[in-house]
Amino acid sequence: MIRTHFGLPVAALIALAIISLVGCDEDERLARLSEKAADRQAAQNQEMTKLNREVAEGTKRLVKADAESRKELVSLQRDLQAEQSEIGHQRDQLETERKQIAQQRRRDPVIADAITGLGVLLACLAPLLLCWYLLRGVRDENDDAIVADGSIKLTIQVAGGVA
Repeated sequence: MIRTHFGLPVAALIALAIISLVGCDEDERLARLSEKAADRQAAQNQEMTKLNREVAEGTKRLVKADAESRKELVSLQRDLQAEQSEIGHQRDQLETERKQIAQQRRRDPVIADAITGLGVLLACLAPLLLCWYLLRGVRDENDDAIVADGSIKLTIQVAGGVA
């Protein structure tokens, strides 16, 4: 509670009014009483001034602490936003990687089936190619034998006609 400094003059006026109404004997007693009241009022005023200073200092400390806590809160919010941004970036990377893995899982069986089919085709063609190679070799040998036979007969005929 804040008090004004009007208490001292009011107390002095009251004391003067009481002194003027009462006689001299009582004047001294009243003068002492009013002096004590004025001293008490001055002490109370000094105490109120001291309390007001303490309240002002406490308010300054409170404002300073509030400003520091706000700065700290802003810093923490920035850190939190940076971390959330990093988490969002990592989540996007993870989603991209997940999509790539899903595509690979769909593509790999197709490639594996194609390789298996090619292997089966080659396995089926191998005996056919072997037969073709062997038959071609036999035909070539027969052609050489026929050509050689024909050459010998032609030589014999030519030699027999000459002789």
